[in-house]
Formats: sequence, structure tokens, C-alpha cells
Amino acid sequence: MLPEVNAVNTAKDFARNVICTQVDCPPSSGEFYTAYPSEDDDWGLRLPVNLVASSSPSFGYFADGGATFYTDGQTFCGFLAPAHYQIHRFGQDSIPRLGNRSRWELGSDGGACSVASGYFAYNNATHYSLGNGQYCSFFAGDAYERHRSRRPQEPRFGLLESDPEGFMTWTGGCSE
Repeated sequence: MLPEVNAVNTAKDFARNVICTQVDCPPSSGEFYTAYPSEDDDWGLRLPVNLVASSSPSFGYFADGGATFYTDGQTFCGFLAPAHYQIHRFGQDSIPRLGNRSRWELGSDGGACSVASGYFAYNNATHYSLGNGQYCSFFAGDAYERHRSRRPQEPRFGLLESDPEGFMTWTGGCSE
């Protein structure tokens, strides 16, 4: 087989078996696909015309100017501390990382990102995020166990990387 034919077959296989599994290509037909580098000689990788739109997620985490943000495709929000980001991304492994981007290209400013409710440890103590920008602390293990037994669905965020007071307000001891 000629090297050029092998290259064409390799490009088609790559598009079909690698790219299209990632971006949900439309059916293979002339109206949906465009050839690169040229339509005239039909040599090169044939990519779906929807590839650019489909491969650019409209939501995810990104960095801008040394800060970390999240966008839902319409608005973006920022993180005030490493632990703020840690709680927000908990259990969200499938949310894409968009790399370095300008926040203004990804929506309007939504302020600080919300913080979910759930349990976390910091400074040798267990705490509970109320989900409204506030948190409380447990001063005894049995208080935590009673609180947790009434909220078994609440996540446990683990040991925070930074002080929660950098992004939440402490309200004192947790009530049951």
C-alpha cells in the first residue's frame, strides 16, 4: 500500500475511533464532514464540522490570573481559598478542567462559588458546612455521631487544605 493511502486510512481510523468517541460525531457523510488540509485533493483528516463546538465544554474549572474559577457556561464564580475549591470539586471528577482561560470569555461574574453542606476536618476538629457560607464545630465525638446519624446522605469532604474561615463564617458549636 502506498504511504499516502496508509496516511489517509490512519487519519480516517483516528477520526472514527478516537475523536468521534469523544465528541459524538454525526453520521459520516459529505455534508457533515470537512477535509483538512484541502477539500480538492481529499487528502488529510476528515473531521466533523461540529468538532470545535462539541470539543469545547461550556462548563468546568479554569484558571485566570493565578486564581481558580468554575463556569456553568453562563456565569463564573471564584474560589477564595484552596479548601473552598476542594469542597466544590468534591465528587465532581467528571467536570472538565479548561486550563488557563479569560474569565470574561466564560460568562458573567457570579461572585464567590457556593459551598455545599457536609462534614470536614480542620485543625484537629470536625466541622459541618451549613451550605449557606457558614459552618459549625463539634466539640465532642458523640455530638458529631448524633448529627451525622440524622444526615447520612451528607458528604464527608475530608481534611481541608486551608482554613475554612477564608471562605465561610464560623457560627460556634453545631446543634443537633
